[in-house]
Amino acid sequence: MALSFLWCDEPLGLVVRATAAGTKSYIYQAKVNGQSMRVTIGKVTAWSIPAAQEEARRLQVQIDLGHDPRQVKG
Repeated sequence: MALSFLWCDEPLGLVVRATAAGTKSYIYQAKVNGQSMRVTIGKVTAWSIPAAQEEARRLQVQIDLGHDPRQVKG
């Protein structure tokens, strides 16, 4: 299975992941407690670039506050 990743400059950690089948999704990647983690934000057809950037920043704030975004609801 081939995956391609297109990294965004702003904010750091925001990625567009494309699968071999052509599905494209926004992903946020960061370190939590020294471990890499990825959170799927959503498909590029459902999220605008500004909305995905805002969500990535929100996820980073959770990390900065000491929370794992995968464990936080909402």
